Amino acid sequence: MLADKQLSRRWEAAVPASQKPAAAPLAVGDAETVGRLQFALGRSSRLLRESATGGLTPTQLAVLGALLREGPRQLTELAAAERINPTLLSRVVGRLEDDGLVTRSAQEQDRRSYQVSITAAGRALAEGLRHERCHALAQRLARLDPVHAETLFAALPALEALADQLATDRKD
Repeated sequence: MLADKQLSRRWEAAVPASQKPAAAPLAVGDAETVGRLQFALGRSSRLLRESATGGLTPTQLAVLGALLREGPRQLTELAAAERINPTLLSRVVGRLEDDGLVTRSAQEQDRRSYQVSITAAGRALAEGLRHERCHALAQRLARLDPVHAETLFAALPALEALADQLATDRKD
């Protein structure tokens, strides 16, 4: 019970008033469940990311993934969208460019501004890693109790809605 109260107090202190729901905050018992969900999602995500990296850092993988999803981006837009320090991003893009995974080209209207694009090799690597991660997840799901696997699949719409909400909140 003490842990529940501590978790509830941490939640109250950590979440700014502007981001708290209009309804009453979570009941103390619910805070533990939310904490468990956050831990399980974070741990699962981390472990799945580690299953296939292609020798790239998490930041390099994030940049490749963003370029694969969103297409060519200006370096400044990419830094803002991925919340990466522009100086760090410039070094990351330089390494990816050295490896032939992205290209960087100066913009005609402003030679100081660069657009970053994924190359065919970068696309192949990113798609291959995505396939490996999906395969790794499928193998783990196959070893789960069938009831647990079905429960996860049934929760997919709710998890997708949560991911959409988190992405929307991140843009604000």
